[in-house]
Amino acid sequence: MSALASDIQVLKLATHSLSSVSNSQPAGIGRLAAIGELLVINNLGRNVEVADPHGDSLVPIHLFKQTAFPEDDQPSQFDLDIHGFLSCADRRHLISINHYGVIRLLAPVGRGDALARHHMESSLELISQRNLKWPGDAERFVFAGSSLLSSSPRGYAVSDAIETGILVSENWDQAIAGNPLSKGERFGAIDAHHLRYRRELGDWGIVTALALSNCQQMLAVAAGQRLAVFQLSYDRHKNVALEQSLWERTMACTISWLHFSQDSEDLLVAGCSLSCKDDNGADWDALSGGTLASLDRQTGESRWHQELGITLAWGNGGDPLVYVAGRKLIAGVERTGALYIWNLSGGSAQAASQPQSRESMGIAHIARLGSSIYCGFNRGGYNLFKYSL
Repeated sequence: MSALASDIQVLKLATHSLSSVSNSQPAGIGRLAAIGELLVINNLGRNVEVADPHGDSLVPIHLFKQTAFPEDDQPSQFDLDIHGFLSCADRRHLISINHYGVIRLLAPVGRGDALARHHMESSLELISQRNLKWPGDAERFVFAGSSLLSSSPRGYAVSDAIETGILVSENWDQAIAGNPLSKGERFGAIDAHHLRYRRELGDWGIVTALALSNCQQMLAVAAGQRLAVFQLSYDRHKNVALEQSLWERTMACTISWLHFSQDSEDLLVAGCSLSCKDDNGADWDALSGGTLASLDRQTGESRWHQELGITLAWGNGGDPLVYVAGRKLIAGVERTGALYIWNLSGGSAQAASQPQSRESMGIAHIARLGSSIYCGFNRGGYNLFKYSL
């Protein structure tokens, strides 16, 4: 793909990596999520930051800057290496899931909700009001009804075994109701209730991507090239069950990104080239090429596909792509920070920004908030790039 002229404005915003935690973690951004009007940022090895974007700056609202391993270098890095951010329906808690599979229910000390704006001069400290335990080194998480679902735990630097297929939790609401919330004492990683789960699609091997439709009636699952969409059903307690597969097919890439369009019947699919070897994310710069495609979510029929001539910032657990609902655009970022835009209607490239670095910044984590796209990289420093559409 040749570079396209564009007037996309890009700003570099400093995140707030202040922390009492000290370790040798290279500066970078882990997971990034847009929840409501706020950004939730994992400053790797340092903290979890809830920030309110204001023009050319990020205003920190809440910070979680604790570790269960204050004297241990690598464990403290993994403790603050977040693999997923989720929110409860009541928005009182921010749910973070780290590399070890520790699920923390984060809330401000003494007041307010974790995802509410406030107008104080300084940020509020977040604490974990409860810890739950999930198998470590899972990369993709969704809530379906009252069940937490995850992709396959891959077993890197954790005591938990590798498991194939997807994991489906016990009833989340009932598990939470079983123990009182902490009013202020801090939890260590070992103080956790093991969330029970069952395994589905165990014969699929390692599941690499998940996506849930907005209506929560369809679940897309990918394992390497293999892709299927399943109908979901729920009982009166909102426990989820996988029903029949609506369709199944193979793709010409190693699928790592799936998204149900909110304003069309498209299922968006992307992944790096099949020729790339993914050694559990150890050499992310070796992941290149690949495919971006749009499928009919009901039938799996291809609407279009594009062979990628650029190197998106793939990597284990990375999100180098985001869908811009309402504009019907797909945005993707290269390792140097150049942003590309594709049209949903036919997959044609529409625009591109200038690169933001001369060298690879590693794995990208990208989110859309309002009319802007924000992106951080795991080796790009404690910064976000803001792209104005």
